[in-house]
Amino acid sequence: AGLDDDTYRVRIKKSTHIGISDYALFARQPLQGPLIGTGEDHTIIQGQNRVILGFFDKHMKSKNNGFPAQQIAEFNGEVVEYDNSRLSTWWNALPAEKQAEYELRIQAVKRGYSGYYAHSSKLFGAQASLASTE
Repeated sequence: AGLDDDTYRVRIKKSTHIGISDYALFARQPLQGPLIGTGEDHTIIQGQNRVILGFFDKHMKSKNNGFPAQQIAEFNGEVVEYDNSRLSTWWNALPAEKQAEYELRIQAVKRGYSGYYAHSSKLFGAQASLASTE
């Protein structure tokens, strides 16, 4: 899970998931910290811009641009490669039944929220009251 060689994992320190957008340009305190993170606006915006541009330059323009190490190095440790090998270790340690349960939940979410709730009664111990959306 998540260990493909052609997958890049980058984290911008002191930013939240929603911070990976242009929100840092217009959100201010008191909302900025909890929603976007406490990192410098420049780092949050330029960090993602440089990494995305570096990715496209490498893979679409075939540039030898040192991606991703060169782009990450520009931010003095505030933009880092993210090691998510713990996710794979966790997933592989799960019993097959639990993996199947999570897979069901993932597939239900992919079908849309109505499908998620319609198919989630077994997973959450609730009575099913919605018809299947399939």
